[in-house]
Amino acid sequence: MRYLIKKIYNFFVNVDLFFYFHEIFTRFHGIFFIFILKIFYSNSFKIGKNYKIWSSFNILVDGRGKISIGDNFHAVNSAKRSYLTLFTKCKLTSIHGGQIIIGNNVGINGTVIVSKKQIKIGDNTIIAPNTFIIDHDGHEINNLVSRISTKDDGREIHIGKNVWIGLNSIILKGVKIGDNSIIGAGSVVTSSCDSNSIYAGNPARKIKNIE
Repeated sequence: MRYLIKKIYNFFVNVDLFFYFHEIFTRFHGIFFIFILKIFYSNSFKIGKNYKIWSSFNILVDGRGKISIGDNFHAVNSAKRSYLTLFTKCKLTSIHGGQIIIGNNVGINGTVIVSKKQIKIGDNTIIAPNTFIIDHDGHEINNLVSRISTKDDGREIHIGKNVWIGLNSIILKGVKIGDNSIIGAGSVVTSSCDSNSIYAGNPARKIKNIE
């Protein structure tokens, strides 16, 4: 009995009660959100088991694309739940048949992923807040008359396993990031990255190998 009283006392002393109940509410919100997605996107959205999603996020499948997510997916979409994000909700968008394929044990936080071709993210990868991953430019680069009415072709992005992408990074079309690599905060990745390496900067360049 004394142990239980001490445990309750420590809980009220050490825990931010607003944060505690907010986290419970946003988790239930996330569960309901996934339930609705499975109904309306039954053929184009799949998610594995044991996901943890705090609040809802933005999903759009425009055309015959698909979004596939593995087991143990984490997505933070709440400013209170996240310590760093400015753009609170994650956003996954498939346009013109684009595919977003996310492996197991992947965590994202205020992340924007837009695919016109294909974006693959390997198991155990973590993506910090405010990161953009886009596999196309949106408009043709070489059109010197009127870019506003043009559309470019996408190029696949492949992010390997156990990759860590730092906050405020941008991953652009055609990029491949090897397994176990780290992308430093604020990087703009325009070309492929080796495995077991740290890249940083704009454009991102190799800083060192990871032993």
